[in-house]
Amino acid sequence: MAGETYSNINAALSVTYSMKMTDQVNRQAVGLKKLRAVPGDSGKSVNWNVKFTNSKTAASYADGADVDASEYGTNKKESAIIQYGRYRCPASVTDDAAIYAANSLGNPRELMRLLDNEINDSLTTLAKKLNQDLYIGDGTDGSSNPTIVGFHGAACLNSGSYAGLARGTYSEWAGNVLGNGSVARPLTDDLLRQAEQQAWEGGGSKPNMILTTGGVHRKYAGLFGSIQRVQTAGQSPVVLAMGTNDLMWSNMPVERDADAPTGKLVMFNTDDVELVYPSELDPLVQEITLHARKLGKLKDGEEQFVIPVVIEELARTGNAVKVNVWTLLQLRVRRPNATAIIEDISES
Repeated sequence: MAGETYSNINAALSVTYSMKMTDQVNRQAVGLKKLRAVPGDSGKSVNWNVKFTNSKTAASYADGADVDASEYGTNKKESAIIQYGRYRCPASVTDDAAIYAANSLGNPRELMRLLDNEINDSLTTLAKKLNQDLYIGDGTDGSSNPTIVGFHGAACLNSGSYAGLARGTYSEWAGNVLGNGSVARPLTDDLLRQAEQQAWEGGGSKPNMILTTGGVHRKYAGLFGSIQRVQTAGQSPVVLAMGTNDLMWSNMPVERDADAPTGKLVMFNTDDVELVYPSELDPLVQEITLHARKLGKLKDGEEQFVIPVVIEELARTGNAVKVNVWTLLQLRVRRPNATAIIEDISES
């Protein structure tokens, strides 16, 4: 008679899982990490005042001449106004699911704390959506709900309107866009310098940040020889290597983001760009959240950005805990004419 075999006992054997769940979703939010988040001024929207060239001029004059009435002029003052984008990512866990997950000792700790796990997933999913709209949001979704007005959505374009101001009326409100008629072309150093020149001449502010795709990031790295050797007398060769993780161009970092639109890059000064949330959102977070926390990404132990997120328990309509995770946020580009976009960059 044969002895015990694995096939006979397989169904009776228990399974113990690794104590850490492995998330297969790329929810990095690189763009959000690179911008400062600030509370907005009081009010229901993101508001700031801007000035445009109008009738104020300077000229030479004759000795002793009176000031003529025609010499008085002024710069045009306008209000830039954007509604806050509204975002949420709710979560729900039934009582049975929470109890059985906590009782399953062989599962990952994250799964055992099911509600916390679902809230964390909501936070990271929310961050991903905010990061996507940071680039392509145009101020409204398909149901006319307010969203972020992103870099490529309207904030840095050279036509249309931004924050309620028409670029056809105020040419100084236009960003600098270098396209190629939808025909892909190689990225070159001269193209980057042209974009930087236009941003600097347009707004008088030198860009200090580039955000782009992984493909454009790779093409920029390819502009350089991977290894260059310099022979000096009496010494060993000096090896100069360029890595692809921390690239710089003209003293500004070239950051890659999976959410950036294909074949494009945006160049700007971080002093002119910020994430804005309502000032009252901070105390609201502390007052009504289940677990007072803020949406933030950590890097090397340092918090790069902080956006208040409200986490509130909703009314029960059955045997389930229902949680709403929401925030209000908007991107503010104070000086679009100090930004530059390069389009139609070949990534192949």
